[in-house]
Amino acid sequence: MIIWPLFNFFVGNGINTFDFIPQEPVFGRDGKQLTEDIYFSPGYSIFLKNLFDAWFSLDDPKVHIMLFEDIIRTLAGRVSKICQIGKGVCANAVFTLYPDGTIQPCDKYPRAYSNSEHLITRINEIDSFDEVFTVEKQRAAIGKQLKSLEMCKGCPWFAKCRGGCVYDRYMYYRLGMEGGYKNCATHAIYSHIYESLKEKGMLS
Repeated sequence: MIIWPLFNFFVGNGINTFDFIPQEPVFGRDGKQLTEDIYFSPGYSIFLKNLFDAWFSLDDPKVHIMLFEDIIRTLAGRVSKICQIGKGVCANAVFTLYPDGTIQPCDKYPRAYSNSEHLITRINEIDSFDEVFTVEKQRAAIGKQLKSLEMCKGCPWFAKCRGGCVYDRYMYYRLGMEGGYKNCATHAIYSHIYESLKEKGMLS
């Protein structure tokens, strides 16, 4: 299994805090998908499960994998510290200022859309950053992100992950997976971690 050599490479080189994200397709400025990369796949879910098992069995408090720690944090009823988990809607709290003065939502989110579609405003058109959240396009972005949470209905982990990353949900939508949360990698790893902790008597 490739997990242990990979895991040991990081830890053996003194890299004790790390994280992994799924492979992403490449998009053009117009939002057109340029590569055929598979964003989420059963293989990625298996990778996460095996990686968690390696990390969990090591049981070293000095080694941190942020995604796993935050899932455990939310399973224990606490608040997530990363945007991958527990946020669901980021347009009401996050925006990106680009070198050309344009302001858009999280820099990851517009990759799958045309840049012009998600232009909120320009730095020279506002007097303070507080105004960003009152611009009509920003309110529309919040509404779109809220609507996308509908694809998570019925998921037993929704109360914990809150729909995860908006960009990830949009990718599920593009791949025609919006109606099947059971295909979601976050759903898979939540279930695996919950069962692992429950087996050890760490959760009821």
